[in-house]
Amino acid sequence: MKSIVNARYASAIFICALLVSSLGRAGAANFAGTWGLRGTIKGSRIMTTVSPVCAILQSGNRIAGTCKGPSNTGPVAGAASGALITFQWRTIPVTRLGFSGICTFKGALRPNGAITGTWTFTGNPGFAGPFTMARVR
Repeated sequence: MKSIVNARYASAIFICALLVSSLGRAGAANFAGTWGLRGTIKGSRIMTTVSPVCAILQSGNRIAGTCKGPSNTGPVAGAASGALITFQWRTIPVTRLGFSGICTFKGALRPNGAITGTWTFTGNPGFAGPFTMARVR
């Protein structure tokens, strides 16, 4: 009789653990996909704008991928935590209007499906600006 009761308790604990772990996975944001990004930083003498399309890959909390804009391209690396995302885009110029540097984005997934936040750029130090990302696919 005691082994049947222990087996029932073990089964109940296993089912509870399974439910809790599936709830945790259901609450995690999925950032994987293709995103259109728009951002502007107004510095003291320089205004920096970006408008790339970013192909984001996500494995657990790791973010990777590429962003490609009209004047820049380059790899993306970062992390996700719940609805928050932080990533860096290493920009490589593809036209004479392109610029080299690191763009750092910190944002949150909103209920409408967009990501909003602030970003900085090594070419415009000391300043930050807003950005928005929306899924295109």
